[in-house]
Amino acid sequence: GRLETTRGQLMERVGETRGDHATDYGAWLRDAKQLDAQGLPLLANLAQASQRHEAARSDGFITSVHQVAAQETEPTLELLRQVAEDTAVLASIAHRNVSMANTHAATSEAAPAHVPSCEEGDSSSALARLRVADCLEQDAQFKMELVEGLVHGTSAGQVTAASVLWGAQPWLGHE
Repeated sequence: GRLETTRGQLMERVGETRGDHATDYGAWLRDAKQLDAQGLPLLANLAQASQRHEAARSDGFITSVHQVAAQETEPTLELLRQVAEDTAVLASIAHRNVSMANTHAATSEAAPAHVPSCEEGDSSSALARLRVADCLEQDAQFKMELVEGLVHGTSAGQVTAASVLWGAQPWLGHE
């Protein structure tokens, strides 16, 4: 599926991004939002699997409990972990590019004396790049913590709560 190729596509794009193109933080934000969008359907699938798991457990069908865990819950948890890890990779790349761009600007004789503020809306400015990189890092940390809290025994209600938190986009929703 599409999600399974996420890491390969991301790494391929990163490999193609060099020099001045590495500072296109609008592209990094778009990539982060694409990764983010993959989480909600996965969380919906996990909530359904949790409901089936709870029903099988309450009916005493131990075989069904293990079947749901092996065939639905674990693969979905693994895909959610992958989305969270890809988000962390993207944040790391953004921070590395900010550092490299700032180092290059500091050592360049042609570096401009004026650094535009975030309010100027210039996505190539050092402050804007840093702000986007920080938002990506906060989003990645949030997703990693959220996914780490999900296990086989997580209730459908807890998964739904995680889905609400994920969907709120506390960092990606505020560009």
